[in-house]
Parts: sequence; structure tokens; C-alpha cells
Amino acid sequence: MNECISVLVGGRSTEHDASLLSYQGVLSDLQKRHDHHLTLTSVYYISREGQIYYQHQAPFPVDEEELKKGSLIRLGEFIDRLQDKDIFHLNLLHGNEGEDGAWQGLAEISNLRGTFGSVFASTITMNKWAQSILATSCISRLQHPRMYRITEFDTEKTIERIISEISWDECVVKPNRMGASHLTELYKGLTKESLLSLYRKLSRYDPEVLVQEYIAGTEYTVGCIERYGEVITLPVIEAKTSRQFLGHMEKHQKGYIETHIHHVDSERTAELKEISQKLFRQFDLSVMCRFDFIVSGSGVPYYLEANSIPGLMSGSAFPKMLAAASLDLVDLIQWSIETTNPRVRREKVLCYNIEHSEK
Repeated sequence: MNECISVLVGGRSTEHDASLLSYQGVLSDLQKRHDHHLTLTSVYYISREGQIYYQHQAPFPVDEEELKKGSLIRLGEFIDRLQDKDIFHLNLLHGNEGEDGAWQGLAEISNLRGTFGSVFASTITMNKWAQSILATSCISRLQHPRMYRITEFDTEKTIERIISEISWDECVVKPNRMGASHLTELYKGLTKESLLSLYRKLSRYDPEVLVQEYIAGTEYTVGCIERYGEVITLPVIEAKTSRQFLGHMEKHQKGYIETHIHHVDSERTAELKEISQKLFRQFDLSVMCRFDFIVSGSGVPYYLEANSIPGLMSGSAFPKMLAAASLDLVDLIQWSIETTNPRVRREKVLCYNIEHSEK
């Protein structure tokens, strides 16, 4: 049976560029394979300013400027078009307003078909502080780096307390609710003044900033996909860098990271797969997710974060893991459609009487 699909790409997000590259990755796989039953019928490009451009004729444009040549439509018309039950929508809106619960809420109340997932899953996986607490409470043997959270309330007092309490020399400072390791860096010898300066820089994009203990060890990333209710783990990728830290530069610039795909599981990768499968369910995830861990020199697994819409661009970890399992993005989309269609929707209407006692 032929399936019509649309793609949502771009977005008012600091990860706009990652979304564009993921879209290009999907487009490339759709064009390379001719044995599938997917027809791309439309592309909705959301500009960095929030304008919505509609493309509905193949060949579909690849770059930002060409995507902007589509028909400019209003938000109301966009939502109306998304409610077409004959089309399955592939959500490639990364980061803010894409995988933070905003579009997922719209999908839930509008009963949209697509890879939106639950509001809870998206909200929790965009909040590193909250997901770390949840993950380690679900799995007792899993740890997370000790951390502090700085918010816009009592900022200076919080920073004073952090500087007086931290016992480790090396710290990772990062935004709490941004992806792609944007503005995430390793620091030594933080002072009140330097941390306050960092907070002011990062809070332009996220009012919550984390100060984490640096864990020396080996980083691993585990991909999960769902098919017919079963959580399937992909071959694990191990990442090594020259400075033993995986930041934005290492992830996005050539030559800074060395990766190894574990085609055969070791005791360690098998454990990380088991943990990831459990977290996939506990986080109420669907379709796909990528979990990042670091294992210390003593063998303790530390949870770093989950990514409910991992990068799908060429060369990224998730497509590499799919390829190692003899799969590609076409398979991922087809499995998503097969899995999402039979998903049971719960009743939401329950009438009841409320009696008030008279005073």
C-alpha cells in the first residue's frame, strides 16, 4: 500500500541547521531507494522567524533559500493541512518548538498522524536536569554526574553557593534545554565572576544553565527504534576524542572525534542497551531515540541525555547505527507508520457528579 508523507523542517530553533541537514538526509535516502511505497507529497518549511512555506511539487528543494520560494501560508492553514488523515507527517523540527512538547501538544489535541510522540517524552528529553533525575530513579545502578542548576531567580546567590560547595576542579557548563551540545564546554577553576559571565552568555538562549561534575571515561551512544510495540536497540557507537570531552566542536567538525561501532556486544554495551530499552519505556518514547552515556574508568555507567529526534544527516551517529543494522531512513519511516497506525488512543471523556456540602 502506498503511503503519502509530508516533512516538517526548519523551525524557530537554535537547531534549525540540524533540521535542514536531517531533511536532506531523508530526501537522499528516499531518492536512492526504489523498493519502497512512500510518496513525499509536501514539505512544510518553518523559517527562523516562524514563517511557514509550503512546497507540494517534486523535485523538492534542498536548501533554505529554495525552500523559502514555496507558498507562504498562515498558521491556521498549516494546521488544517496537517489534519489530513491520508498523510503521515515526519517531524524533523529539532530542538525548541520542535521536540520540546509544543508541536506534540498540537498533535495530541488535533489527533495528527505522524512521528510527533507524546508531550511528556518530548518535554522530559529536552530537560537535561529533569531527565537525569528520572533516569537514575528508574534504574538504580545508573548514575548521573553531580550537578547544579542556575535559573533566572536568585542567580548570584545560587552561583555563590555553587562555587563554595563544588569539590571538583573540572566542570561542564551547559544550557539545560538546548541540543547539539550548543554552548557546552569543559572548564577548570571556575570562579564566581567567570561562572556569572558564562550564565549571562548562555541565558540569552536558555534561562536554565547546568554546572556538572566532569566524568573522565568513555562515551557511548545507544539508538532505539520501535516497531509493533517492540523496542529494538541498534549497534552501539563508542566515541573518543583527543581531549576526552565530547562538545559541540567534536560533534560537528571533522577530525575531532573517532567512533567505533560495536557490531558484537560486549558486557558493557549489552548493559547500556538494556538500560536504554527500559528508559525508552519509562520516558514514554515512540518511533526513535538516542541515549548518551559515559562509563567511568571504574566501570560505572553515567547517564548524560536522551534525544527524541536525533540528527539524521549524513555522517551522524543515528544513520550510522541504522546502517550497521542493515537499515536506513526509509525503513525507519515505514516502521514508524506501521507502529503508529495501530496505537490505541485512550478515552478522554468521563462524566461525574461533584457534590458540595453546604456550610
